[in-house]
Amino acid sequence: MSEMLELAERVEALTGPNYAVEVEIFKALHPEYADYVQGRGGLVHRFDGSDQRVLSDIRPGNYTASLDSAMRLVPDGLKFEVTTTGYKPGATVCGNSLTGVHEGSYAATPALALCAAALRARHHLESSDAQG
Repeated sequence: MSEMLELAERVEALTGPNYAVEVEIFKALHPEYADYVQGRGGLVHRFDGSDQRVLSDIRPGNYTASLDSAMRLVPDGLKFEVTTTGYKPGATVCGNSLTGVHEGSYAATPALALCAAALRARHHLESSDAQG
């Protein structure tokens, strides 16, 4: 299972925002920060000799807490829809017939649903790029 798909499933299981998962999403999107750890105000490199208690300017988005941040996870050129009726909030991320993307998710909050659907869409695009 791909990293994006695993993260989508973790997001769907959350009952509210989770900073640790946001850090994992950020690192998946930006592998150059894989060695960074959570510092006082963001991410810091653990081997650069700096004091990890100082503020950092590398901050993951609030993907699980904010619809605005979750929207930034939607791949370029795709559309999204968030619904809040029914049992759980839902979201769908889709493209046109050329992309073949149509990924949906249900979660505890609209931001979580959109975050998970966007991660599933990213997985879909990555796997289709790998095949083609």
